[in-house]
Amino acid sequence: MTGHLTGRDITRMRRSGMVALTPAEGLALLDAALVAAEPAVVAAHLDPAALRDTAVPALLRGLLSGAGRAAPRAAAQYPRAAAARGPSAPPATRAGLLGLVRDHAAVVLGHGSAAAIPEAHGFLEIGFDSLTAVELRNRLATVTGLRLPATLIFDHPTPGRLAEHLAAALQPTSLEPAPLGPVAGETEPANRPVLESASADEVFAFIDQHLGRANGNGSDAR
Repeated sequence: MTGHLTGRDITRMRRSGMVALTPAEGLALLDAALVAAEPAVVAAHLDPAALRDTAVPALLRGLLSGAGRAAPRAAAQYPRAAAARGPSAPPATRAGLLGLVRDHAAVVLGHGSAAAIPEAHGFLEIGFDSLTAVELRNRLATVTGLRLPATLIFDHPTPGRLAEHLAAALQPTSLEPAPLGPVAGETEPANRPVLESASADEVFAFIDQHLGRANGNGSDAR
């Protein structure tokens, strides 16, 4: 099952805290799993030291004391989106985010320097596959605080274009509430993002306004 793994694959596993099992270790764990009372078993050799160097998945945090709080090392110099947003926050620069993307891409691919990651070359062209694409997405999501899709590098296929996307997503946003009333010329789907960010009282007021109008009365739709 693992005969096709390359040295880079094994390095990526170690970086995520998973140490490769020898055939003897795997067979011993299989024997133990067959007689275990638990309905589901994961046979794995974890490296606590490696886990503490990265963002620990939620399922593993209970195994390590004080783990899961550290972001990847290359991410320490960049602000999270939660801190970067707001009317007085400075915008994230494309140059800084390009450095972030290249730093993390170099780590994921096992390069010693971001110089190995050209700005205009495609991620697939420089060696990314589906697994490394997800690892890069996870790293960037951790450091920026953004919710990023698994298709991130396919949607924005070069480091330069990905940096532009992150810069746009990290621009300061206004804290002024958006109006809930209908805007002339807008259709229902255009109102949907506004409703998703509204409070419960604002949503009820919107329903009361529109359903009451459709029913010919102003009754409470709640």
